[in-house]
Amino acid sequence: MIGMISIRSICVPHKDKILHLLISMLLCMSLGCTVVHIPKYMVLLCGFSFAMVIGILKEVYDSMTGGKFDWEDIAADLFGAIAGVFMMSFVFYTLTSA
Repeated sequence: MIGMISIRSICVPHKDKILHLLISMLLCMSLGCTVVHIPKYMVLLCGFSFAMVIGILKEVYDSMTGGKFDWEDIAADLFGAIAGVFMMSFVFYTLTSA
């Protein structure tokens, strides 16, 4: 629940995939913003890997609790992690060129 609006009440096609994409992007970026003492390419790799591992573990959890392992969710996680890497690259470029 965000404020007074419940996410479940919003009717958006492919809402699950959009949430997977956004959460993976935010996971990737959040880890990238906290790890500062290693080279930038390693920060990007760590952020990408972190988002993908969390997405895969979520699908494994779903499959073990009666749901199904959804490859489309993994694809949405992948695109979200890639978007997070691009966003972090843009931030690194902006900070170093200023």
